[in-house]
Amino acid sequence: MKAAKNLCIDIWIVEGTVSRAEALDDVQKASNMFKKAADASFCPFYMNWTTNFHHISAADWSAKINNGTTTAEAGDDADLRANFAGNAECVQVWYVHDIAPLPNGVDPIALSHPGNGGITISDKDDYDDLTLGHELGHQLSGNDVLDSPDDVGNTQGAKDDGNPMNYDHPGDNFTKAQCDLFKQPPYIK
Repeated sequence: MKAAKNLCIDIWIVEGTVSRAEALDDVQKASNMFKKAADASFCPFYMNWTTNFHHISAADWSAKINNGTTTAEAGDDADLRANFAGNAECVQVWYVHDIAPLPNGVDPIALSHPGNGGITISDKDDYDDLTLGHELGHQLSGNDVLDSPDDVGNTQGAKDDGNPMNYDHPGDNFTKAQCDLFKQPPYIK
């Protein structure tokens, strides 16, 4: 029998973005991705998921982030953690209206902030509901799990069709190489 570890997620929903039901659906799809990998013996453990929901009013968002705009930016993670942070042992996930393009011109659907900085997801761009699972791949590995453009030689399998890290043909199939990197404290216990 495989061991089970615990994972906690704090979901922060900015008013006017996703509903609690939509966010819970994203959590369920992400949970299924990780369970599928454990069932296939790629991941050495199952995860028991705990999800906490928090609401951010439009007024609080405007007052505390980006001087009143509804668009999140890559550098907002410090403000997000300072103003909307839950349990330090939980992955912080913020559903926002939009994310500004990066300096390199990339227009991200989501951001996995470095140093256990949490995840920001754009409500307007999350069409396949796989984004949370993709970003958790980054957060739970300390950002060691790579996106398909960065997986030179496809050593992690990010370029495989159906892999959550594949930009062009994503799915729900994590590889053993990726599972071996899911160990990030303080999240997985």
